[in-house]
Amino acid sequence: MVNSQEHILNTPFTLEFVLGQVKSSGENGETLADQLLSYEVHEISGGSAFFSRILKIDFNWRNSKFEPKSVVLKVPGVQNLNGLMSAALSGEELEKMVDGSNEYLEYCHSQEIIFYKQFYQIDPTLKLPKVYYGHEYRRNHNKGLIIMEDLTKRATTLKMLPALSNVPPGEDEFLAQMKGASNKLREIQPEVFNSLLDRAEKFFTKEAGEQIGYKEPKFGFPPAIVHGDLWSPNILFTKDENENASNELAAIIDWQSAHPGNPCEDIARLLSANTPADYRRSNTQRLLKLYKEKVDFYLGYELFTLDQLNDAYRHCLAHACAYFAFGAPMYHDMPSIIHGNDPEAQQRELLNRVQSFFEDALEQYPL
Repeated sequence: MVNSQEHILNTPFTLEFVLGQVKSSGENGETLADQLLSYEVHEISGGSAFFSRILKIDFNWRNSKFEPKSVVLKVPGVQNLNGLMSAALSGEELEKMVDGSNEYLEYCHSQEIIFYKQFYQIDPTLKLPKVYYGHEYRRNHNKGLIIMEDLTKRATTLKMLPALSNVPPGEDEFLAQMKGASNKLREIQPEVFNSLLDRAEKFFTKEAGEQIGYKEPKFGFPPAIVHGDLWSPNILFTKDENENASNELAAIIDWQSAHPGNPCEDIARLLSANTPADYRRSNTQRLLKLYKEKVDFYLGYELFTLDQLNDAYRHCLAHACAYFAFGAPMYHDMPSIIHGNDPEAQQRELLNRVQSFFEDALEQYPL
């Protein structure tokens, strides 16, 4: 018999609690522990989730028609970030980063819950996972949690490398932490990044952040809802008959960095991290034009000109570059990103993407 009082993989949450929240959401009134033959729990983030543990629970019901067959638990916490950042920071720097990350996580976890709740009310057909339950994260309690639809059976992500062929603007302390982590690139490849980082001082400023996060019209058009961390691990594609990612979008997840502002932030983040430099340089203008055409089509009128969109893109490059440089030292040794039979080639490709994006941002950023 299933013991519904057991805690799930060292979390504060029991199976009975999870099933109760799923039932309360209106998903299925029969999802009670006494209807469950067995269940399995798997940790599926693979070490790639900076601010959370991602757990998948598979249910084996007495009645095979019962739903859901599985759910995903997002349990916020900075323990994983602490391990990832230990390679890039040490001592007092790491302690400050963890303290700042806890404060940031309190904000962004709540923002993600609000985002899902509000946008499901606006349009339930949006490419988002269904959320059954959400509770805020706080350092002084352990109730933070999101229970959501499991999309892993029908959807998958692409690897960052080669992949497709985190954060709204903060205060001075966080900018300093971003810069400190980025400076680890000097140790990895000093002949390239010493000069680039010296020239890119202006990228780690509030002024650069103001080009991507704002609530009033800027660049000639209103602010958009920006994901804030749009890269391959946060994009799910429907699986094809061979269990590989197809071209059909299943969902965009991890909206904890969502904010109003410059839509080009998401475009720059995706292109810088998830495409080779040659592809990005050859296709950026084509993709910006395509983005404008899609926005015009869905709105039924022209919201901005292509010149205005290009202006917005140029202004987002500094922050996008700083954010990429902030993550790159962690990505450089992260098994979920550096993988395959030739990890050194993967590392070289990663550093080439960072270098080329720095070079282009320094040339194009207008301030």
